[in-house]
This record gives sequence, C-alpha cells and structure tokens, in this order.
Amino acid sequence: MKKIIYLICVCLLVALFPVHVIAFEGSHERDGEFYLVNDNDPNRTLIEATHLSVRWENGSGIVKYFTKKDGSQLRIVKNPNNGDYIEIQAVSIDTQTVTLTKDCMGHRVPLEYHAFETGEMIKAGTYQVNKIGVGWIGILKEDGTNVWVNPNRDNDYNYVSGKFTFFENDVQTLSVSQINGIPVNTNYMIPNYNRVVRPGYSNVPLYVTIHNTANTSNGADALAHAQIQYNRRNSADIWTSWHFQVDDHSIYQSIPMDEVAWHAGDGSMMGNGNTIAIEICENNDGNYAQAERNAAYLTAQILYENGMPKDAVRKHGDWSGKNCPHNINDGTKGTMGWSAFVQLVGQIYDQLVEENQDEIVELPAEFNDFVEKLTYKNEGNLLYNIPVDTQLKEFMEEVQFVDENAMVSMMNANGESINDGVLMTGYRMKVILNTNESNQEFVFILSVKGDVNGDGKILPTDYVLIKNHIMKSGATLKGAYAKAADYNEDGKILPTDYVRIKNYIMNKN
Repeated sequence: MKKIIYLICVCLLVALFPVHVIAFEGSHERDGEFYLVNDNDPNRTLIEATHLSVRWENGSGIVKYFTKKDGSQLRIVKNPNNGDYIEIQAVSIDTQTVTLTKDCMGHRVPLEYHAFETGEMIKAGTYQVNKIGVGWIGILKEDGTNVWVNPNRDNDYNYVSGKFTFFENDVQTLSVSQINGIPVNTNYMIPNYNRVVRPGYSNVPLYVTIHNTANTSNGADALAHAQIQYNRRNSADIWTSWHFQVDDHSIYQSIPMDEVAWHAGDGSMMGNGNTIAIEICENNDGNYAQAERNAAYLTAQILYENGMPKDAVRKHGDWSGKNCPHNINDGTKGTMGWSAFVQLVGQIYDQLVEENQDEIVELPAEFNDFVEKLTYKNEGNLLYNIPVDTQLKEFMEEVQFVDENAMVSMMNANGESINDGVLMTGYRMKVILNTNESNQEFVFILSVKGDVNGDGKILPTDYVLIKNHIMKSGATLKGAYAKAADYNEDGKILPTDYVRIKNYIMNKN
C-alpha cells in the first residue's frame, strides 16, 4: 500500500515549480560495514552493523533495520522526530592514491566524536586509501589497518567549506561536449562549496543512480533544474543536489563527478557517497521517451569515462526504497522500462569501447628494417612495451635517430596533432619513409605498458578495467589497450597482470 507524503528532496523542485506529491514503496537490502552512535548517549557507545534493510512501514514511513555484529537488530524510523542516531557506511574501494591538503586528526572509526580520536595527527600529504565514507577518508597504514580523517571538519567538528582531498584518478567532467548529438553543458556547475548542496566531499563512484524529477510542469527541463541548483548555492536548509539533469534536447552538469551530491535519500551511505546522480526530466512540453534515451547515452558515457563496468547502474529506490524513477517503475510516459534501459546502456558502452580501440593490421615489408632498429616491440602496426612516463619529445628523437630522413609526426587518439607531454596508449605515430625514390606511409598505434585507459598514467582505473575484462563485467579490451593490460607480456590478460599493476601503484607511492 502506497503512502503519500510531502518531501523536500531531489525529486521535489522548489522556488520555480509547484510542490509535487511523492510516493514511497518497496524495500532495499545490502551488506556492508556500518557504524552508528546514539547522539543522546553520553558515553558515545559504538554500534557496528553488517547489514542494512530499508523498508516502508504503514504509520512509520521509511524504516531502517541494522543487523548488528551480535546478530540483534536496531530499528530506526527515518523522520524529523527521530534524528538521534548518527550513522555512516564505510565503503571498501580498490586501493587508490589521495592527496590530503590539510592536517587532520585521526579516528579509529568514521564518526565525528572526540571519543573515537586516535590522538594521531595525519599530516597533509599523499597516502594510500582503501576505504571511504561520506566526508571521510580511510587512510591505509603499513600494518593494514585504517585511520580515518575528515578534512571538512575543524577540531570542534564544525563544517569547513572546501575540497581538501584529491584522488589521483578523479574525473570531474566528461571529456566530450556532446553525446549522441545532445550538447553537454557545464556552465551551471555550482561554483561555491556549501554543506547542504555542494559539500566538497570526495566521491569515488561505484554506480550511476537514475532518478525522475517528478515534475511535469511546462518548462521544467534540464536547464531549469540546473538553474534551481545554481540559485540554491547559498542555501542553508535544502539538503538536495544531483550531478546531471537531462531532457529531450540537452544535458547539464551541476556538480563534479568526483564530489558527493545529496540525492539518494540514504544519508551517509553508499547511495549518496559513491554514486553519480542523473535526473531525467519529465516536463509535459518535452518528450520524456527521448529524455530517457538520452539518459541511457549519458549513463554509458559516465560509466566508461570513470572506469566502471557497464552494469553499474542503480535506481534511486535501490538506496532508499523510494518509488523512483517512478515512470520507469510504473510504465508511464512512454518509458522503455528498466530492463531495456540497462540493456541499452550496455550496448552504448560496448560501442564506446569499440570506437576507442583499434584492430591490429599487418606491417608493410618496407617498414621491417625500421621497426627492428627500434628498442620497442611490435605486432603489426601495434608498437608496445613503451614505459609509462615516456616523454613524447624524447620518443620522437629516438625514432628519428633510426632513420634521419624519415618524416615522423604524432597524433592523439582523436587524430589531433601533438608535440609535447607524455605518451599515452592509443596515440598514433605516422612515419613516412623514402624507399626507392618513393614515399611509403604507415601509421603505428602506441601501447604504453600498464596505461589501459589511455591517459598516460598507471592508476587504479587501469586495474579496474583489467578486473572488469577478466570478470566479463565490462567491455572486452582489444588492440593497444589489451596489450597495455598484458603487463607481464605473456599474451593473456590474467589476474597476475591485475596484481602487478596494483603492486606498481603501491610501490610507486
């Protein structure tokens, strides 16, 4: 049975459009590492839980059941009159490098109380991180344990505005200006930090979360939603925000993808803390079915550029039990339905991978002597075993030394001419040889060892792509990118390659 209540939430637009009634239903279950404290408990007794069940109950609304380590349950009713419990989820992530820009007090658990302080001051610097919570960073110590820091809090746990943690593989905005012909706009990104709209907490995205706006008013398109968020940048009481909004003709980004937004309705849990939010507009003067299709293209692009597998897509309701995206759930406004949406995302994701990978072609006989003199290996037009951090100018000088009469030029993966920087997997090197008084032209594709995603670095995003390839949870690596993933050069992509790249990152830092 559905219950109708009024909410100030992601799917409720204020200021410009009328308030809409939102229904909740269903339940959600997930295992995890949860920490809770009753704020009225003077002893700050720590409660540790291993499972969370979110349900809708008549007369109570949204109710959370935490299964504690001893097997007992803790029931928490989510309403304004029951805010006694402070709760957070510690999410395990692949080990990554993070730069901390300020000194912070260490904590043994990610909760804002002096009772949990370790007395250890963590200095500003670069660290390895393998866990994260909303606002918290779990720094990995040499003994394998974590010490937690919250750089957005001062010594009295008051909020400090700003972003003070930067992961080495952060992706803030998309690399494209349009997706399937739909323009991507970032000019409405919220400029200043604000605890209730743009808190500045680091987001290590593991999923994309899909929403419907629940607003059918004429003019309630993506630009209107972006304007609402922008105008709320100085708000002190509206705890809602989201990363992207999409309609039938445009896409707007409001918050960087590497920052937390308040959209999932699960507080300091994984939905808010580790997902990127997309709001699909449903204004009556727009085409909802087209907006939903545009959202599928946007989702695939976000997944691809953040190194997530193609099936890392969730509904808003998966985090909070809410009936959202309600059109997709209820089969209204010409929706394609959830299964078709996820399938389309996967198809577009695979196309992106195919477009960014090249098939190996045979090397012309005229270039055999030229290639043999290089210090790198080749397989047809694929030139590989190039060390990471190889400078383009030094590489070009070495190639030119092999044949001083050759004409050599370099292009990036998009075919644009480049003359500086480090080499990246997917770069194209065009070589023109003068043989028998005629010019012979050939284009080599470069593969930088360990640089699986083609950004010129070896980062956690690279071994995530390897893991997805092995587990078949993402697109299959091919061409130069597959060769970059074959770190031990045995002709296969195996867990040993994943481990070697992970060890490389750990040892480097």
